[in-house]
Amino acid sequence: MNQQDNNNQSQDLNKVLLEISSGNQISPSHASLNKDTVNFQESKDQIEILDYNQYIYNDSEQTPAGEKLDKQFQQAIIQRKSQAFRSKSLYQTILCKLQQKLDVNWEEKQQQRQLKILEDNTQYKNNQIKTSRYNIVTFLPLNMFQQFSKISNIYFLLMGMLQLIPQISNTYQVPTVYLPLAFVIIVAALKDICEDLKRHKQDNLENQQKCQKVNYQRMNLEEISSEKLYAGNIVKIKQNQPIPADLVIILTSDQKGGCFVETKNLDGETNLKPKYIQKQIQQKIYQNQEQVFQKKILINYEGPNPLLYKFSGNLELIRDDQKIQQCISLDEKNLLLRGCILRNTKWIYGVVIYTGHETKIMLNSYTPDVKYSRVENQLIHLILIVWFFQIFLCALASLGNFVFYQTSKYQLNYLSISSNSYENNIFLNLTINFGNWMILLLNFVPISLLISLEMVRFFQAMLISGEKLMKSSNGFYPTVQSSNLNEDLGQIQCIFSDKTGTLTCNIMNFKYLYLNGVSYGSSQDSSKNVKNENRIIENVNFEDSCFFDILENPQNEKQKDVFFALKHLSLCHSVICSETQLDESNDPLKKQIEYQASSPDDLALVNFAKFSGFEYTGIDNQDIISIKKHQERYFDLNFDKNNNQKNEQILNYKLLHLFEFTSERKRMSVIIQDLQTNQIILLSKGADSIILKRLNQKIYTQTEKGKTQIEQLENQLQQYAITGLRTLVLASKQLTQSEYEKWDIKYQQASVSLYNREEKLKNLMDKMEQDLELVAATAIEDKLQDQVEDTIYVLKKAGILFWVLTGDKKETAINIGRSTKVIDQSDVILEIDISEEQMLSDKLNEHLQRIETNKNQNNNKNKYQQKQFCLVITGESLSVIICNQKLEDLLISVGSQCRSVIACRVSPKQKKDIVTLYKNSKQGKGKRTLAIGDGANDVNMITEAHVGVGIKGLEGMQAARSSDYAIGEFKLLKRLLLYHGRECYRRNSITILYNFYKNVMSLTPMLFLGFNSGFSASNIYDIYVFQFYNASFTAFPIIFYAASDQNLSSKILVKSPHLYQTGIENIFMNKKEFFIWFFQGFYHSCIIYFVSMYSLDCSFDKNGRKPDIVFIGQTIFLLTIIIANMKVTIHTYTNYVFGYIIQILSFVSYLCFAIFLNFTFESYDLYNIFSRIIVYPYFYFSIIICISATIFFDFSFFTYKDFLYYMKISDSFRERADEIAQEFKNDENSNYSVLFQENPNVYQVRQTLHQEFTENDLKNQK
Repeated sequence: MNQQDNNNQSQDLNKVLLEISSGNQISPSHASLNKDTVNFQESKDQIEILDYNQYIYNDSEQTPAGEKLDKQFQQAIIQRKSQAFRSKSLYQTILCKLQQKLDVNWEEKQQQRQLKILEDNTQYKNNQIKTSRYNIVTFLPLNMFQQFSKISNIYFLLMGMLQLIPQISNTYQVPTVYLPLAFVIIVAALKDICEDLKRHKQDNLENQQKCQKVNYQRMNLEEISSEKLYAGNIVKIKQNQPIPADLVIILTSDQKGGCFVETKNLDGETNLKPKYIQKQIQQKIYQNQEQVFQKKILINYEGPNPLLYKFSGNLELIRDDQKIQQCISLDEKNLLLRGCILRNTKWIYGVVIYTGHETKIMLNSYTPDVKYSRVENQLIHLILIVWFFQIFLCALASLGNFVFYQTSKYQLNYLSISSNSYENNIFLNLTINFGNWMILLLNFVPISLLISLEMVRFFQAMLISGEKLMKSSNGFYPTVQSSNLNEDLGQIQCIFSDKTGTLTCNIMNFKYLYLNGVSYGSSQDSSKNVKNENRIIENVNFEDSCFFDILENPQNEKQKDVFFALKHLSLCHSVICSETQLDESNDPLKKQIEYQASSPDDLALVNFAKFSGFEYTGIDNQDIISIKKHQERYFDLNFDKNNNQKNEQILNYKLLHLFEFTSERKRMSVIIQDLQTNQIILLSKGADSIILKRLNQKIYTQTEKGKTQIEQLENQLQQYAITGLRTLVLASKQLTQSEYEKWDIKYQQASVSLYNREEKLKNLMDKMEQDLELVAATAIEDKLQDQVEDTIYVLKKAGILFWVLTGDKKETAINIGRSTKVIDQSDVILEIDISEEQMLSDKLNEHLQRIETNKNQNNNKNKYQQKQFCLVITGESLSVIICNQKLEDLLISVGSQCRSVIACRVSPKQKKDIVTLYKNSKQGKGKRTLAIGDGANDVNMITEAHVGVGIKGLEGMQAARSSDYAIGEFKLLKRLLLYHGRECYRRNSITILYNFYKNVMSLTPMLFLGFNSGFSASNIYDIYVFQFYNASFTAFPIIFYAASDQNLSSKILVKSPHLYQTGIENIFMNKKEFFIWFFQGFYHSCIIYFVSMYSLDCSFDKNGRKPDIVFIGQTIFLLTIIIANMKVTIHTYTNYVFGYIIQILSFVSYLCFAIFLNFTFESYDLYNIFSRIIVYPYFYFSIIICISATIFFDFSFFTYKDFLYYMKISDSFRERADEIAQEFKNDENSNYSVLFQENPNVYQVRQTLHQEFTENDLKNQK
């Protein structure tokens, strides 16, 4: 083993360790390092590593370099585990314990397993699964622990305890705060119960599913619940039944030994996947159902792991514990996974190998952390600020009371305070008075806010889900699954998007065929691929008369090469055939072959071969592939198919081996034998970067003809990529019989090996796929989604960075970027396609310097005239960057200063890593991210981002189910963010600030009263009536406002992306705004208190009595209700009649309450108070003065801020006037012509933005 190999192994090993320690699935490129016999055992001081030699490629000898690598491995593992242990918080640790979660990685428990079939194997767990969080015993402690991990709940819990202390309580030791706290906790608990009951119900449905198990004692099939299955049981699964556990197939109803499964629940793909029985099992062990009850077998296989596409094992027939059959290898093709559904197959028998939480689908289940919006995180900080301010005020007030008592105690003899009373003890005096003031001002932290906010978000979610304009063309309405993130939709600063199926339709159409220096096909859409004799050839958009002439003219010298290329397309693929009867008759001539494929590219290629006269008709149980060569000219609408049946010819080929496509190999190959000539041929297709390296170098690098062919091919592929097409290169290799047989012996030996099997097979496949000869190249188009260009353009204009993460090649990704407006025509593209660490660092520094230089040179230009950049980086470069902190910082520094970033050739894991990297970076800290995708490979990215949006598309519903918001089309993202997101952020921010404001306004008068009462913590309000202040008298106007108010019409907001900057710049919710609202509450309370106190206290009623403190207190309370509700009206833009009705009803509810107490309880303090108030002249004087001094000031201040806001907008329009006028000058329907004048002023801007501001948007609601 040379030094370079050791270095490569060390790098690979470090990557594996990183994946293991993070608990992620090992990427396919490292899957070969995951061997079967690696076990980890933890002791008190160290981690002992067993059988580590399986991690070394050359396991036959242990070199000094290998020993050094061994030590590095042990040290790295210990370091990783130490870091993971330290990073786990106490809260997470307790939560895991309460939920009975094991804190281990699957690698640590992995070891080889052995099963004897038809014997009990109860040493392994049964098939029961549990996804619920609670049970009857654990619900209370676990839920209470979660509830009181919130700082607001902790605050009110402590305040309630203070209310229980006799010397402190002002509620007769009744913890009144526990009533609203209990309501909040009960609502949250009920919500958790409902969600967990759904999980319990789903678990029960899953566990109670019936399946047929082989009873080897009674020699029959017994029906049992799936939860009672154990490893080693044999089960029978019928068509359309779900697979209850991970099974190895041993018998099927199909004579070919195959079956089809739907994996939509597993990987999100809707296409059926083929699974097969190993031929030796079918031919030598289980030929019929009776033998399933009789023959014993022994299965050796790897321990549980989450790798969906990896499985290694072998099977042996035994009798009396003696092996009587040679080992038969097992791999992932023989494995049916839990969560799949059996399709198009009558029945199968399978051996259970993994059960319950050891199945691959359960090991892949990922529960993301609870997401909190940026506003919610700010709210926590505001609560802490208010809490500390409250403590400060209470400390000052208690100190004031102590000073007052010490200076005035000789004048307070009428209070009969004894010398032993707490007033004479400094510590007790300060402590008790501090507690009294804390109780008095406890609503400084508004508990009503938590309830109001949840109700508001719920109504907002209903409006989003029911809006007609959010309905997609395929009939899907949006789904809101995390309404607590509504306001985050208005603050998105970076979007991470998948490409295929998200920006494009994921409907592939064959477009071009390149052969012998000629590109066949047309850039125009073809209409001749639609119908011919009521037949449909899908996925083909091809038109070329020259190509059609070649097909029809046997004398054409090009026909031989064209036919071979078409045979290649019809033979090298993973398409599944199924026959469909066109009518009720059994006429074989009225059967139609349908294709299904896991890859839409394969579907397009096979359909093009059929379109051109080479129709793939399937493969039989002897692995014989049939190709029907015909002259059915699907490209000719006038061709009579019935007169052409005599020209049909069946071509047969024997499939010897199939090398499947993987993200690591980036190619697929088949070895076939032409039964017409007995010639053995290897056919390969894949990415040009892979296939071209494997071409015969003697032909293509050492001859002028070969060099010319490669040069022409690369130029043509470049042209295809420029137009956004997906390209594949086809190649072949002729094999001699002896050459194939020697290779096949090695391959069979490697396939039954339990150790290092994947690496051995990979090396043998790689050896075979060398010295290839070029055949052709193909180009497939993937159409863009509706309005995707306009959507991306508008989102970028809103100030949102756009990252596209795709698996396509670089050139294709760049062109798709241009066509989707991810890359503007004026953008400068910065490319990174380097895998060497130092060169990568130099390149990133070079790009960073270039961006900063451009920024310094264009400081005098406005931001719309400055040169913009787009970064394009490959997955190969990312794999190096993500392991290096310095390179990570450089990448984000460059990417955050580019308007867009395209990452190509990236894996699903890299997608998630990129989002995590951006979120945790210095530049991305505090910025809200959104990830959008439509497939199962996007789920981790979606759950990692602050906001995840799933598209209900062709690749299943897994992305939509795992997302926070699900929409039907990408274009709806524009409305979701620019209208719903912006408005939810604005309204929810004001709702939070308003709740703080109204509580400050209602509580500060009691602080002012302290100046008149020696800071004795006297309550100016009735303690019971005051409880309804937040619950009823001021609760509903703000809720209606937050659910329905519109600052501007949705049409204007969607077409004016710069208005979205209010959320990005955090205009409505920041500390400055908080202190403004806080000061307004303080100012209003000053006006209310001093006007009421000194106008009422200095006057007399008609009976000569001065108003007492109860009278004044109720006057102040009434004024706070009036002003608090009018404050909502000031901030309301949309005038709804129902809104005013709610305002009136809120005030009337207080009047009814006051009138009821006024006449009911004679002994109550409020008896006859309301009657005295309404006849007191100075009461009306107080109302007029207070409303004038507060509401008029607020309205003026609000109008001034509104003016400044529109002034800022007009400045923005003035900067962009030339650019926008050019873009919209031909738009006769534009509503913004006024805004694009040379010098629009603030009044013009405001008038134009409001000219369409009517209630028409209500028509868009269901």
